[in-house]
Amino acid sequence: MKKHVSIILISVLMLSMLAIAGCNNGNGGSGSSTEPEEGAEYDTSLMLQQIMDSVKANVPEGVFIPMTMNIEVNGDNSKGYIGLETDKFGELVIDAHVAMAGITSQAFLVALIKCNDNSSAEVKNLIGRKEGFDSGRWICVFPDVSIVVECGRFVLLAAVPEAAVDTVVSELGKQFQNTSVGSVLKFYEKGDEGEVIPFTEESN
Repeated sequence: MKKHVSIILISVLMLSMLAIAGCNNGNGGSGSSTEPEEGAEYDTSLMLQQIMDSVKANVPEGVFIPMTMNIEVNGDNSKGYIGLETDKFGELVIDAHVAMAGITSQAFLVALIKCNDNSSAEVKNLIGRKEGFDSGRWICVFPDVSIVVECGRFVLLAAVPEAAVDTVVSELGKQFQNTSVGSVLKFYEKGDEGEVIPFTEESN
């Protein structure tokens, strides 16, 4: 009889310990949360369109923003549009869209990339490295600067006039209420021949 009581007590004790551990690992406990990053349900194409509408309305006077077309990015075209190889796009990205000048003689592109949980920093680094986004992708024309910045699970790439950078980054931040915009990495700056500025340790 005593042996049966001991087995029951041990079983109850073990169940209690499992329950306590479960509570501590939940949202209200001290353990790490398993909740995914916010933003997976956001419409990337719509967000990009809202950013571009605001950019066109709020850039400094005299800054030209061309008419753009919204293009969906996939594994087949991701290298050309945002500098990600097909395998990395499939592994790290949920979806992406670019707003690109409709005229090929205008070097202008803004891309919004929705990443898998906790992948935005890696995506930012891949785009900003030397083998990433090609700022010379246009024929005989170059953007003033190319930058990449993260905000939560989103990454924004912009090859734009230098005077438009602050506006583009600001409009990205306005899409979120509880997520701060990260540091801006400028990985390209146009010289006389469109040469790349020296890469920083962060972009390698």
